[in-house]
Order: sequence, then C-alpha cells, then structure tokens
Amino acid sequence: MSRNEFLAKMDADIERTGRSIMGVINGFFYTIGQNKREHPDIIISMPLDPDIAQSLLNDVCASLEKGELSEGKTDKVLRGMDAYLLPCTTNLETMHADYVIQADEFYKTNNIKDVKYWQLVLPDARNRFPWDSDYNSNRRMPDQPCLLYTSDAADDLLCVD
Repeated sequence: MSRNEFLAKMDADIERTGRSIMGVINGFFYTIGQNKREHPDIIISMPLDPDIAQSLLNDVCASLEKGELSEGKTDKVLRGMDAYLLPCTTNLETMHADYVIQADEFYKTNNIKDVKYWQLVLPDARNRFPWDSDYNSNRRMPDQPCLLYTSDAADDLLCVD
C-alpha cells in the first residue's frame, strides 16, 4: 500500500467511525481522529494481539463518546478487572516522535490544536499495574511503558518515566 493509499484509508476510517487505529512495530496501538470529535485519542503501550487491541480501543472510544468512561480507574473496560485511563502529556516533542507520529501528522494537516491523549493502562493477571511492586512483567505480560501523566489521579503512581 502506498503512503497516499494509507492516508486515504486512514481518513476514510475516521470519517466512517470517528477513528482510525494505528499499530506500531513496537507493539503499541493508538487511535487517530478522536480529537476531531473533542475526545482524547487512546494509547495502549503494551504488545497485544492486534484484534484484541482494536476491540479494546473501539470499545473504550465508544464508551467515552457515550459518557460512560472518564479519566482514572475503571472496571468498565475488562470483565472482572480494573484498568486506568490516564491523560498523557502533550507538551513534549518526544511523545509525538516516539508514540503518535501518524496522529501528529493527521492533526497538523487538519489544523486541529490542543490534541489530547490518554493511555489505557492494563493490569497483569492478578490485577496489578506497572507502578505496583509486584506487577508481573514477563513474556506473557510484558512491560508497558507508562507515558508521562498529567492528571491529579496519577500523582501517586510510580510509573512516570
């Protein structure tokens, strides 16, 4: 697929569903287009099966649009487990260069400013998070880098890099 075909598909996805989902080589996934509807784009910073990541991102975005989810801890994303939706900093160029290159290009091209990103932080099998000392990081549940949080809800979290 050529670059122009890729961008056309991304634009068509955003027009049709409100978002396009980008998978990055390092296993991260993120949405593009949510900010066009005044909702944050969502980032998953751990490798997941692409179908699972797409389903999670679509479900989270639909719930945000309906007002069913907000910033902070939630039990509405994973059945029987908690997750966190935490705002990421958007004032560091490294965030854009390292995580959301295509989204950055899309928003600049469409002249959309004040773009917001939230990270969906997922637990391990015991409902522990990367900032918990007993978080299980291994091949089945790899590390998930925590992006630089800007929320009061994240003040006590120890995963700020």
